[in-house]
Amino acid sequence: MDDRRKTQLRRSLERELEAHASETQCDPRGRALWLCVQLDNYVERWLAFCAMPGIPMVSLLNDDLFAMIGCGAVAFEDTIRLLPDDHELPARWARFSAVLADVQATKDRVRAGELRGALAELQTHLAGEL
Repeated sequence: MDDRRKTQLRRSLERELEAHASETQCDPRGRALWLCVQLDNYVERWLAFCAMPGIPMVSLLNDDLFAMIGCGAVAFEDTIRLLPDDHELPARWARFSAVLADVQATKDRVRAGELRGALAELQTHLAGEL
């Protein structure tokens, strides 16, 4: 995927986040939770395509949906830097980030499924802190 397309997708997500934050007047933790929910949506949809054996993994890693997972991950990481000290959040985020990086590097469909669990832990943690 070219950089221009990635920039378009990133800006689209940023606009949606800003609209949500403006509408709900949420704090950085609320923004992080919203991003986590969006990541969950992207991951679930992408994993559904991963379950189709006829689609090459290299194609799946270069489509808009996977790019949105990457955009969401960058936005989430930027957002959690604004949060007050949360001793568990960095480790939970590191787990998701490590799985995502590993999936990109190894192109492993089985490992891709671990994104779901890592993200669920992160989302549960954030929701419990609200």
